[in-house]
Amino acid sequence: MGEENVCILLLEEMRELNFWEDLVAFIDAREVNAEELFKINTRNKKNRRKIDRITWGLRPFDLQEKAKDDIHKIKQLMSGFGLNGGWVDKIVGRLIQMRIKYLSATGYKDKHLHDSEITLSSELRSIIRNVYKKPNSLLSDILGKNVSELGY
Repeated sequence: MGEENVCILLLEEMRELNFWEDLVAFIDAREVNAEELFKINTRNKKNRRKIDRITWGLRPFDLQEKAKDDIHKIKQLMSGFGLNGGWVDKIVGRLIQMRIKYLSATGYKDKHLHDSEITLSSELRSIIRNVYKKPNSLLSDILGKNVSELGY
């Protein structure tokens, strides 16, 4: 593996057309339209990472979503063994319902309630910046761009 086999793309730049042009060129996907990918990925503006933000809202806890995530791991394992099809989906559906009942019975939701937001203190922000200062400087040099503008 050499440098020509590596393409570094920053997720913070997904809302820029050149991100998609670089990706399409790197994978040599002539049949893929970079402009279409760009349009699709700029539609949803609510999932935007803001570098100046110090407070983030958290989704409310969803027991069903937790159960689905847990059981999805089992489905992936089954898939790895070539077990697919409608019967697998039925089993997975039943496992999800069983997991929801179990989590409800054990009071999982009550034990995992959390605030609706988290805030990054200035002290913690300073610690994080100091820890990542050197690696970010190296990354900036490699990429030839200032990654601090992206929140690194």
